[in-house]
Amino acid sequence: MYLKEIVISGFKSFADRTRLDLRRGVTAVVGPNGCGKSNIVDAIRWVLGEQSAKALRGASMQDVIFEGTDKRKGLPTCEVSLTFTDCEAELGTAFNEVEISRRVTRDGGSDYYINGKVSRLKDIQRLFANTGVGRVSYSFMLQGQIDQILSTNPSERRTIFEEAAGITLYKAQRKEALNKLSLVDANLARVTDVIEEVSRQIGSLKRQASKALRYQRIKHRLTHLDLAFSAYRFTSLKGSIDTLATRADELRKKLEAHTESMAADEEALAVQKAARADLNEKMQELQQRVFNLRSEKENSENQAEFSGIRMKDLEARIAEYQKEIQGLEAQQNELAERARNESENKQLQLDVVDDSDRIFRDRSDELVRAQEQLGEMEAQLQQRRQTVLHAENRINRSRSRCTTLEVDLKTYQVKHAALTETLLTLKEEVVVLEKGHADIQRLLARRREEQQLGESALEQARVDSKEILQQSRTMQEQIQEQDRGIARKTAQLNVLENLQAKFEGFGEGAKAILGDKLGEVVSKNSVSIISKELKVQPAYTSALETLLGQAAEALFIGDTKQALMVIDRLDADQLGRACLQVNLEAGHSKIPGVKLPDDIVAAVSVVLARDSSLSEAVARLLTNCYFAESLESFVKFWKAHPEFNFLLVATKNGEIIDCRGLIHGGRTSGKKSSSVIERESEIRKLRSEIETERKALNTLREQSTTLEDQRLVAEATVEEQRQRLSELASEVSGLVAEERNQGQKVEHNARSHHKSEDDLERLDAKHGDSVQELEEAQQELVAAEKALLEERQSGTDLEDAIAEARETRDQKREALADVRLELAEKKQRLESVDRVLGEVQRETASLQNRIIRRNQEIDTINEQIGQLKGSGAREREKSLELEKTLQVASAKLSEDRAAIKEMDAVITGIDGSLGGRRNEGRTYDQEMTRLEIRLAEERSQIGFIHSAAHDEYQIELERVDWKAELWEGNVEFDKRVNLDDLDDPDKLSAQPKHERRDPTEEELAEMESTNWAIIEDEVSELKSRISNMGPVNLDAISEYTDLKERHDFLKNQSEDLWKAKNALVKTIDEINETSQKLFRDTFEQVRKNFAFTYEKISGGGESDLILVDSEDVLESGIDIIARPPGTRLKSVTLLSGGQRTMAAVALLFAIYLVKPSPFCVLDEIDAALDDANIGRFCETLHGFTEKSQFLIVTHNKRTISNADTVFGVTMPEKGVSKLLSMRFNQDTNRPELAGADNSQPF
Repeated sequence: MYLKEIVISGFKSFADRTRLDLRRGVTAVVGPNGCGKSNIVDAIRWVLGEQSAKALRGASMQDVIFEGTDKRKGLPTCEVSLTFTDCEAELGTAFNEVEISRRVTRDGGSDYYINGKVSRLKDIQRLFANTGVGRVSYSFMLQGQIDQILSTNPSERRTIFEEAAGITLYKAQRKEALNKLSLVDANLARVTDVIEEVSRQIGSLKRQASKALRYQRIKHRLTHLDLAFSAYRFTSLKGSIDTLATRADELRKKLEAHTESMAADEEALAVQKAARADLNEKMQELQQRVFNLRSEKENSENQAEFSGIRMKDLEARIAEYQKEIQGLEAQQNELAERARNESENKQLQLDVVDDSDRIFRDRSDELVRAQEQLGEMEAQLQQRRQTVLHAENRINRSRSRCTTLEVDLKTYQVKHAALTETLLTLKEEVVVLEKGHADIQRLLARRREEQQLGESALEQARVDSKEILQQSRTMQEQIQEQDRGIARKTAQLNVLENLQAKFEGFGEGAKAILGDKLGEVVSKNSVSIISKELKVQPAYTSALETLLGQAAEALFIGDTKQALMVIDRLDADQLGRACLQVNLEAGHSKIPGVKLPDDIVAAVSVVLARDSSLSEAVARLLTNCYFAESLESFVKFWKAHPEFNFLLVATKNGEIIDCRGLIHGGRTSGKKSSSVIERESEIRKLRSEIETERKALNTLREQSTTLEDQRLVAEATVEEQRQRLSELASEVSGLVAEERNQGQKVEHNARSHHKSEDDLERLDAKHGDSVQELEEAQQELVAAEKALLEERQSGTDLEDAIAEARETRDQKREALADVRLELAEKKQRLESVDRVLGEVQRETASLQNRIIRRNQEIDTINEQIGQLKGSGAREREKSLELEKTLQVASAKLSEDRAAIKEMDAVITGIDGSLGGRRNEGRTYDQEMTRLEIRLAEERSQIGFIHSAAHDEYQIELERVDWKAELWEGNVEFDKRVNLDDLDDPDKLSAQPKHERRDPTEEELAEMESTNWAIIEDEVSELKSRISNMGPVNLDAISEYTDLKERHDFLKNQSEDLWKAKNALVKTIDEINETSQKLFRDTFEQVRKNFAFTYEKISGGGESDLILVDSEDVLESGIDIIARPPGTRLKSVTLLSGGQRTMAAVALLFAIYLVKPSPFCVLDEIDAALDDANIGRFCETLHGFTEKSQFLIVTHNKRTISNADTVFGVTMPEKGVSKLLSMRFNQDTNRPELAGADNSQPF
């Protein structure tokens, strides 16, 4: 995988759309300071998910949008796209190319895209997880941050090692697993709470279900026993009613004949009573008129009397005023004398007034008492009149009540028929509603069964999908592991090939020859490395290295003269020593008469030349050389055959013995660098293993693709089942609502039925009450008429007493008037004396005015006296007229009373003659009433029994066979729902006498002798039980079953959650274990590689990586030790800038040896390096170009010269970056410049 293309539009200084066409190898970005080179690096980090505006050298994320210049306006958006190619393996996608983009607007909007589809930052992070590509991975070494890897604390430094170890995804998975674990814990808590709540509900519902089951058992037996008893009573009452109806018809005929004979006499009596009632009514009116006339006459007399008294008083006042005037006139001459006389007179008058005043009070008290007595009597009379009036009203009400009750009795039959018809209609409706309700329940049951089947299918589909997903994940892990193995071996192969390419292990002279430094003497193409051309079995590789020794560095030149010239030139130029092989004739030794054992073989027979032209040279090189299995076996063979001719013998353990008897062997404790032959052998071995593992990897990927297809099919199946379940759930919800609605209709019908029954029952009860009230009203009417007659008689006696009291009152009133007049005169005199005495001294001058005022008062009094005389005369005339009218009315009243007495005598005579016949009719009537009452009672009983059976059981008793019901009542209760775990405290299940079957003839005959009293008692007891049970929830049984199922379901869910929790904990442990292993292995490999790369780049320095906490590998920080050659620094903080850069680059390359990133961005990291280090840096960099792509921002010419492609960034317009590219043409060894078009650069 490599970065193919970068497209920048509106990002920072790149106002125009700019496209960078990248290739494999090294790409350099050059240009003046401030022209926008680092903006390209920022764009790559930004699109990979950089969220820190500060890291992008801005204050906010909107600062990355082109702000504008003096000549250009700012842009509203910016967008950057990266295109990766050949990325199926690394990214695990089915696409050869993947384009990721990011777009941000000034209003704060920010979107990510993968291949043009809107995605999340999380999706991009997951896509590049464990690839080494990311905004904070080791693939970015930025300007000013090159030594950050060294200066950060140990815990932050481990991030790049985690990325290299490939555990970033594992850490994300671990975090996700921990989040899921917390969710599982929360769900488990909620499920536990729900289970506790359901457990509390299930206990109560279990008791209700038990109660409902007992109710059904009792109701079963009660229904059949009650129907049997009701049917038996219905049959008995029906026969009794027929007998009573016959007797009632006969008696009714007798009563009708007797009634017709009495009708004439009753009619005559009624005429007399009507005449008496009319006369009585007239007499009452006349009597009321007499009372009114007497009241008016008394009022007139009182008014006339009052006028006379008032006239006398006024005349007395006139006389007094005249005397006063005379006195005033006399006082004008003798004021002083008269004053003295008046004083004496005043004293005398006071004594007289006191006596008169006492007499007046006594007479007034007597008059008040007389008036109060008269008032009480009149009040009693008025009360008696009111009593009479109330009695008459009561009689009228009783008559009206009787009429109303008779109308109600006639209305009863009409209402009764209407209610009966309503009940029949409701019964028909309830049958239809219950049938519809049953149909809905059946359909609902079928849908719920389908729903359960669908849930089972969905669960199975989910299980299948999870299994396939687990297999796919396992396969992906195997692919990743295989890929990492290939990457490790490839990196190792690259290192070995680099070492081979750099002739590592050869002397300086051999390197000079192979480096073509002696091109004028010998061309490097004409020189062959003998060790590279040798093909040997792996078992003898070590033995061959030992055997050749320094000859392993031998170069084959062939020509002796040329070889000598090379040696002379190496010596002259001091280029080092070299081992050369030339063509010389040499004899081949033979072993006369000696047979080699199996553990000793000739080297020529094992080692072959890859190039046939070198076969002879290889044969000469290995002449008289042998391989032995062990040194001990060869020594033993040599002792046995001293004539054996050989040059060198090497063992597989690397030991060697020569013909002189010198033995070289043993093993050093230090690390030995690999030889040329060993490296060549390892290279071939690694290439073979890589090829084999790549084939296995392709096979695994094909299997993974097949599993992915199966997973998509399984997920489609799960979605289809989920959709079907959703549709079924909607349909079930609709059916439940329809069932509830239908149930409400049934309940409404039941309430209407119950209401009609109650109305009918109240109507029947009211009918009986109306009959009784009619009889009571008739009796009340007779009593009221009798009480009215008595009240009228007592009222007449009270009127006589009132007349006598009025006469007494009039006498006392006249006496009081005389005393009042006398007292008034005396008071007038006394007042005159007082006025005279008071005015003698202060009003002498005003006496004449007072005389005039008195004269005026006398005139006024005379006018009043004239008015009083006229009024008194009129009242006396009116009183005389009323007296005459009263006498006439009284005479008429006496006549009416006499007439009533005569009518009463006639009525009494007629009524006495009808008494005996009435008694006889009453006897007939009573007997008829008793028959009708009994008949009505039995009809009411049979109607009640029939109605109760119909209302309770919706059945007609005429069609009920009481024997069959009695038999059914003794049959075992058939439970519709089996709840064996519920108790049966009534033990009704033990009461049935026989199993369900038809009765025999003998059993039917035995039923005739049934003791119905026992049956009735048992029915009453069962009804009492049901009544004592109170409200019963019949739905509790099914609700209990549903709740029990829900409880079991929740328990299963709880167990599943526990299993899921344990699985998550196990997964987290596995992730931790895998992460620890990967991190530890990667750390050890990076540690070794860091020691190698730092030694190479620094020219012999020492380096190491140390875990701060070796016990906790996943959280431990990492310390870096880097000591340049000849130093003993204890901390990397003491390194210079260049040394720090070299240490950081060495660490980067060490990580790349373990896990190379698809591309790497280096932003001016060579700024602190000198030319020597630049050379080593570039040389090392080129060693990784086969596996990685490098984008370098640099100013160094040597770095630029090592680049395959160069992009130049300029600013022809201030503030706007432009791009110019150049690529080195390998064919012509010349650079090629692209045009200035930013959209299509090279």
